[in-house]
Amino acid sequence: MRRPSPAVAVALTALFFALTGAGAAAQRVLDPRAVAASSPKTVFGPVAKMCASDSGCGIGLSAAVCPAGTDPVGGGWVAGKPPYLAKATVVYNGPSTRNHRWWTVEMINEAVVPATFKAVAVCLP
Repeated sequence: MRRPSPAVAVALTALFFALTGAGAAAQRVLDPRAVAASSPKTVFGPVAKMCASDSGCGIGLSAAVCPAGTDPVGGGWVAGKPPYLAKATVVYNGPSTRNHRWWTVEMINEAVVPATFKAVAVCLP
């Protein structure tokens, strides 16, 4: 077997340090004690009731509020009890522009039956 060229030796050395450095960083970042201390909390907003699309009250708004000391890092919405959302347009689904602890969902019901939904937020300190 031939000796590796200097370029291959340098590349292998760099690869070794890159992999061990990433492993050490992941060990610090993924420390179970740190994850347990900052475990995510899932919160739900109030149920938004939307009338049928032809009744003039088919717009719904729900905001999930994260506990004090936490901020939403993600979120979305869940459909309510039957009748489920058959046809709807999500106008906004994201962090609120009014309060940094809120996750806001605004939706328009386009179905001929009423529907409900509520916002969901995942919160971290």
